[in-house]
Amino acid sequence: MTYPGCEETLERFRAYLGNTTFTRYEDASEPIIHVSADATMGWVLVQVHITGVDSEGQANEAEFDATWSWVSIFEKRKGEWLRAANVSNRHDGPPH
Repeated sequence: MTYPGCEETLERFRAYLGNTTFTRYEDASEPIIHVSADATMGWVLVQVHITGVDSEGQANEAEFDATWSWVSIFEKRKGEWLRAANVSNRHDGPPH
């Protein structure tokens, strides 16, 4: 299994953010954050509601209204926090 490098990830986010206009991006619920007792692992659970326009070129504009939820798991290695895992999902419309 291979994972995208830092530059590839940055380029993907630059393209996404460069083609997206958000009219709403807000927490649908309060984020839940936890750090292990020995401070070597942590996780965050997030749910956001977003609306806006994806404009991948002027002819292909698409409005969106979605709720995204995700959990990210982090490990502390050699004094630095690194993301170890991320799982996300999307459903159209506001949160239930």
